Amino acid sequence: EQEAVRLISGDRPSQRAILNLCRDKFKFIMVDEFQDTSPVQNQLITLLSQENNLFIVGDWKQSIYGFRGAEPSLFLAKEQAFSSSGAGERISLAENFRSREELLNQINPFFKELWAQEKKPFEPLKPVLTFPKKESPSLEFITVERKEGETMQAVRIQEARVLSEWIHQLVSSGAYEYGDFAM
Repeated sequence: EQEAVRLISGDRPSQRAILNLCRDKFKFIMVDEFQDTSPVQNQLITLLSQENNLFIVGDWKQSIYGFRGAEPSLFLAKEQAFSSSGAGERISLAENFRSREELLNQINPFFKELWAQEKKPFEPLKPVLTFPKKESPSLEFITVERKEGETMQAVRIQEARVLSEWIHQLVSSGAYEYGDFAM
């Protein structure tokens, strides 16, 4: 990525020629999961894109690649730049085609509270499809209180312990197998 940026970002004629060759190759540029973009990747996307040919998809709250340099603030900055310049359009993807209504009824209030201090308001997900009724819950929250002075590492270890004990109890009951769980 850094080498690609170096090859197309300079003022030398050969660098300008490579940039123009690359730009001419792409009529449109679409980037999915933009919230997981690093500054170098963003620079590359910015160099390659032209006016009105960039389409980005993402949700800054879903960034999971901070460990490899992703910066969700880049998504927010791009969204702000597009909206203030009038050069882009924001399309909300709040319709959910994968989750049960009872699941969304549980997680929407949870995330609304979790994101309450953020500058952008929380957009609740809306169920689109209906599913057959089921007997067991779609979701259960297990909470672990952080004690004063306790490190986050200690809290994470406690969370893992509580969760593994809970799953073990459910599997021991015969109602589930370990492969039935997702976190």
